[in-house]
Amino acid sequence: MGLKNFAAAFGRRVANRIARFQWQRRSDRFESLIERYSVETPDFFVLQVGACEGVLGDPIHKWIKKYRWHGILVEPQKSEFEQLTVTYRDCRDLRLENVAIADTDGTRALYRVRDDRRNAEWQRGVASFVRRARFVPEDMFEVEMVRCVTFDALLNRHRVARIDLLQIDAEGYDYELLKLFDFARLRPRLIRYEHVHLPPPDRRACAIYLRRLGYDTLEMRFDTGAVLRQTDTAR
Repeated sequence: MGLKNFAAAFGRRVANRIARFQWQRRSDRFESLIERYSVETPDFFVLQVGACEGVLGDPIHKWIKKYRWHGILVEPQKSEFEQLTVTYRDCRDLRLENVAIADTDGTRALYRVRDDRRNAEWQRGVASFVRRARFVPEDMFEVEMVRCVTFDALLNRHRVARIDLLQIDAEGYDYELLKLFDFARLRPRLIRYEHVHLPPPDRRACAIYLRRLGYDTLEMRFDTGAVLRQTDTAR
C-alpha cells in the first residue's frame, strides 16, 4: 500500500471512530431522557409501530418492563404478533394491535422474509410496505396481506390523549408514517425512528421535517431520536 493510500485508509478509520463515538454519545443522551421522563411521568405512554415480537432488537422492551409503561404496540405480521402477546402477557396496561398503519383503513401487501429463507434471527423484523429493504435479497421476500388502520382511527379507538414516546421501526417506511401522523392533534415528547433503511434524501428530509415541527434531532447509528423543544410542549 502506497503512502497516499495508507493515509486515506487511516483517515477513514479515524473518521469512523469519531462517528461511532458521536453516535454513542447521542444514544446515551436519548436513553437518559427516556429514563428521566419515565421516572417523572405517571403512566408514561408509548405508541410503538413495528413492535415485532417485543424483544428482538427492541430498544424499548427494557423500559416497558422496568416502568410498566402504558401504551399501544402495533405489529402487522401475524406470527410475530402471536409472540408479542406472549412477551407482554403480564402487562395489563398495554394494548396490542395486529395491524399496520397506513394512509387509509383496509388491507395492503406487506413484504416479509419467508420463514424458510431466514438465516438470521434479525430477519424476523424485516417486514415493510417498501418492496425491497436493505440487506435482504429480493427472492427472500413473500407477501402477507395485512389489515391497515390510520393513526387517527387507532388513537380514536383507544381514546389516546397523550403520547410520551412515538417509536417507529418500519423498515424504510418510517418517513411516510411520520408524515401521516397528525402533529396538530398530539405532539409526542419523544420520537425515535429507524433511518438506516431510508434513502439519503428521505433521511435528510425526515430530520428537517421534525425540526420544523419543533423537535431537536439526535442522529444515532441506525436510528434518529427527536426531542420536543421546551417552548413547543404547550402546543
